[in-house]
Amino acid sequence: MGDVFNDTSQRAFNTEVFVLTKVANAYEKLQDKHGIIERYTFPKIIKHECDNIPTVVLENLAPKGYECYDRFKSVDWNYASKCVETLARFHALSFALKKECLDEFQLAGDFLDSKWIETNFRSAVWEGANDGALAAVNKEDKEKVSKVLEGAVGISKLWELSEPLKTSVLIHADYRPSNIMHKEVNGEYHVIPVDYQITRLGCPVGDLLYFVVLSSDQKFRRQHYHQLVEHYYEHLALMMTKYGLNSEEEYGREDFESDMRAKLPSALGAAAVLLPFITVEADSAPSFERNEFVPRTNELFGERFRELVEDFKVWGVI
Repeated sequence: MGDVFNDTSQRAFNTEVFVLTKVANAYEKLQDKHGIIERYTFPKIIKHECDNIPTVVLENLAPKGYECYDRFKSVDWNYASKCVETLARFHALSFALKKECLDEFQLAGDFLDSKWIETNFRSAVWEGANDGALAAVNKEDKEKVSKVLEGAVGISKLWELSEPLKTSVLIHADYRPSNIMHKEVNGEYHVIPVDYQITRLGCPVGDLLYFVVLSSDQKFRRQHYHQLVEHYYEHLALMMTKYGLNSEEEYGREDFESDMRAKLPSALGAAAVLLPFITVEADSAPSFERNEFVPRTNELFGERFRELVEDFKVWGVI
């Protein structure tokens, strides 16, 4: 078991260093070239070393007023809209890199090989990861949820959510409030995403749906889900225009909406295995030292997941 996780740590380290150096540099050049004013920002990497324990030291953003969002709270519109705008900028840069620097894009895709992630997600250590979700749902919904989770091995639904369909970009792959530093200035949020350890080629809507199901409650989704999805796509199209791209040719609305429909079931499957990590109290968190990998679920998880199931029924997904 130790060898598996040592290998995972090394690969995650290599991925993050590559993104914060090679990819960040390529994206900075693109933003300079096209005169982008409201830019996508990476955290500055101070140093990285691979002796004994792979370590990445990043700029401390706290003195600048940045902090993490409370993972137990649902996002609000001001915060969520800024986060999906930032995600759209990140994805638009990938489209621009593919168009203008195809060799660099292909090099990044080759380096960010994701087979190790798929293997890790299907590992036996995640056995029972779906059990909490099935126990939490109402009796009349168990069969529907079981069908969504059918075929899942470990936490493989996370892999399914981000797998590319017709369109692939560099995705963050862990885009949630705990990995987004933010500060509020005069009522407006400024955000800097962090933690690029599993960045890879994937489906753009995988990042978007991942953010939605892990960061929002039913009240937010009932008021803003469709608005937030539209906000993402409009901002993506706008940013592609700023890079001289035709959004309909690169990722048209029809393809975007098709991807959304295709990925929604996997998003519910991803929530089933990841929401327990988001909602777990510190004293109930799993301990890798004790070979504990799946957290115990609590009432907050049960409430959030049942709400998701209700919304997915309303949306006609299940």
